Formats: sequence, structure tokens, C-alpha cells
Amino acid sequence: MPGKIGDEYFMTKGHLHSWRPAAEFYFGLTGAGVMLLEDETTGESQMVPLRPNGAVYVPGHTAHRTINVGQTPLTYLGVFPAKAGHDYSTIAKKNFRCVVVEHAGQPKMIERRNFQK
Repeated sequence: MPGKIGDEYFMTKGHLHSWRPAAEFYFGLTGAGVMLLEDETTGESQMVPLRPNGAVYVPGHTAHRTINVGQTPLTYLGVFPAKAGHDYSTIAKKNFRCVVVEHAGQPKMIERRNFQK
């Protein structure tokens, strides 16, 4: 659903796959979103647009979360191997290194340590 708490957009919890090499595709259906991707080995983060008729590739060993940056519900289809599984506990313990906030009317990725609610 659309919305924000302060400047931070509504998002999913995010997860890694239990079977770490498993990759995933997200296909945008409606709304405007971004995916926050974080490589588990390097810690490198990136923000990738998730739009209708668009696709986002999530490599293995990559934590990912969807973020609604629009004014309408964000819907998408995720496709991954059945044995991939979901590991939410790692994210619950350490969270993502970055957050996505509204800045000058646009989504912007910033490091969590620089974010103040």
C-alpha cells in the first residue's frame, strides 16, 4: 500500500533466500515501486525501479525488499525456485544497510546510519 512514516516509504520486511544461491525475478504489475537490493557478501546496496511491465532480477546471496514509492497500491509477481525458501530472521537481526526516503519529491537511498526519523 502507498504511504510513509516520516519520510520513509512503506515497504515489505525483506528477506534472503534460505538456499542462498537462489535468484528471483520480480515483475511489476501496478503502481510505482523500487526494490532495495543488498549483496550479502559485499554489503553493496542498490535501488532498482519496479514498474508495470518491468522486471527486476535479484541475484542469489542478495537481500531484497519492495518499497511502494507511489500513490496507489504496488502489485508484482515474484518468481523463484520452490526450494529457495525465505530467511526473514537475518534481516530481523541486522536489517538493511540503507533506507529509501522521499527527498525533494523523489525516492532516495541513504545509509541507515545517516537516517533520522
